[in-house]
Amino acid sequence: MVRVLIGDLVHADLVHVTRPVPPAELPDESILRDVINGLRAL
Repeated sequence: MVRVLIGDLVHADLVHVTRPVPPAELPDESILRDVINGLRAL
């Protein structure tokens, strides 16, 4: 039932479905921590 519902939502352009990013293509965790710390410093 969920697949049918999501299919209908996608067909009506109410939801956009994408594949997850492979872990090898994700940014380095230390860069994300630096960004978070920089935002907290603001």
